[in-house]
Amino acid sequence: MVKRAILLLAACLLTAPAPALAQQGGAPKVTVAQPLEAQVVDSSEFTGRFYVVESVSIQAQVTGYLAQIDFVDGQMVNAGDQLFLIDPQIYEAAVAQARADV
Repeated sequence: MVKRAILLLAACLLTAPAPALAQQGGAPKVTVAQPLEAQVVDSSEFTGRFYVVESVSIQAQVTGYLAQIDFVDGQMVNAGDQLFLIDPQIYEAAVAQARADV
């Protein structure tokens, strides 16, 4: 019943005569804006994965505690670059002990 009433009301509103422009005071006022000039930079975004070209496994050949790390993850390193500094106190003590034994 409510649906029929809504449909009947919509049909009456759609078929009612529209008032003439002359009765409303003429054509509606239209405003015009100047276009905005700006530089547009084309850019593209892509999702994906990065894979390393070469990877290296670093394994200690001596024992000791690291005193400092001289590289940052992802940094380019060359052959011969110092990567770590092992605490020298253990080795200095071993040298002193060997000299004392002699």
